[in-house]
Amino acid sequence: MTPFPTDTLKRATLALLALALIASAFAPFDRTTWLLEVFPILVGAPLLLWFDRRDGVTQILFVLIMLHGLVLIWGGAYTYARVPLGFWMQEWFGFARNNYDRIGHFMQGFVPALITREVLVRAARSAHRQSPLPGVLVCLRGDGDQRVLRAD
Repeated sequence: MTPFPTDTLKRATLALLALALIASAFAPFDRTTWLLEVFPILVGAPLLLWFDRRDGVTQILFVLIMLHGLVLIWGGAYTYARVPLGFWMQEWFGFARNNYDRIGHFMQGFVPALITREVLVRAARSAHRQSPLPGVLVCLRGDGDQRVLRAD
């Protein structure tokens, strides 16, 4: 049994994430920030592969995890306050500041909630009567951790 997914979409998302990670490693704005931002990817990708091999992960979750990874990689390469997409959003929508960090905050709540749901559904082997509480708690925990660790 291969450790990599056989599904073409899953392989493509992993390849894209790996390429983005490698490209971002060359001359990031701040190496320490980059490492801290991409660390969840370095830990999460092997766990994702293991879980996919063991129980299977839906394609939509693979794509959302990859998008979350890209948000982290881009934020790590530039630091969140300097990401070009944030400046474009600032110009397009008339924001007072670069709001790229809000995209990161959204992804930090949304994707882990979906991961939690998928893990719980797989663990229960039944999708009926699942409580949304664990997913909500993961979102709140992640947001609380971020608020406590935030410097400003």
